[in-house]
Amino acid sequence: MLDCSAPVEQKSLIVCDDNPTHLLLMKQIFSKRGFRVWSACGGQTGLSLIRAVRPDFLLLDLEMPDVDGLSVLESLKSLDGKRPYVLVLSAFDREERKRRARALGAEEVWSKPFNAHELIARLLTLAEA
Repeated sequence: MLDCSAPVEQKSLIVCDDNPTHLLLMKQIFSKRGFRVWSACGGQTGLSLIRAVRPDFLLLDLEMPDVDGLSVLESLKSLDGKRPYVLVLSAFDREERKRRARALGAEEVWSKPFNAHELIARLLTLAEA
């Protein structure tokens, strides 16, 4: 059984969301588990951070007012070298947007609200792989 409280070898994670409460919560949760976490309040800030940090993982909200998650995914195609493993988090159950996110390169799409323990376990499993 996976121990979700044990820290992992330092992996990097960017959380890109327009909700400051979500950003703070995710940063606290994943920092405690050994991830280096950066928060981006919006898609434009997220793109800048992704280019600067080159994270292992990206938790990406689809619905953001400045640059939406689909546009962020589209921009990731132009990155040279390392590309983050992308988990999209969406409050909307529109299947077309989820399909589009996958087509643009998102490895996984999770619906909000999601089970935090399952998300933590998933990232820990990926980090240890």
